[in-house]
Amino acid sequence: MRRMLPLLLLVALLCVACSTPGHRSAEGRVLFVGNSLIYVGNTPAVYAALSASTGRPVATDMIVRGGATLHQRLTDGSVARALQDQRYSVLVLQERGGDLMCSFGRPSCARSRQAVKDLALLARNHGTRVFLLGTYQANPQASRELVAMESEAAAVAGIPYIEVSETLQQLRALAPELNWFAADGMHPGTDLALLNG
Repeated sequence: MRRMLPLLLLVALLCVACSTPGHRSAEGRVLFVGNSLIYVGNTPAVYAALSASTGRPVATDMIVRGGATLHQRLTDGSVARALQDQRYSVLVLQERGGDLMCSFGRPSCARSRQAVKDLALLARNHGTRVFLLGTYQANPQASRELVAMESEAAAVAGIPYIEVSETLQQLRALAPELNWFAADGMHPGTDLALLNG
């Protein structure tokens, strides 16, 4: 049960962020922005179901594309349009796996960090709370490096970071029989989708 505490805290934190003070029955609206790490396993639907089970229903939307980066979502204006067209209580950003640890080179890393900052500012200007949802690495050393880089990017942007990779490492060691990954061995399986949700 102690190992599930980060998941329970994530659900509670996002549920509180979606509630409107004085209007506990009001429905929040959460926008997830990222790539296949969000849509494989349908993180928005999992989050909505978990949130509803706590008595705080939310609506969720997503702006995603396989292999997409946050820089692409910033420059194509899709997030700006969504924030203009709809009142979101929370924006959840998830970068393409590896970008924030410079796996695709320094220019990609710099664009990623700047996109996190710019999207956070854009959302705050719309009165929307922003979170950076971490990605994951199977290799323990890479996992630690990833968490350090993601948490640093979130801190620089002034937003909370929801760590995934180290929690996944611990849970995989504790319960290796669970369905952590999809058949491709890379995308979230049903149990990792619950952790992301």
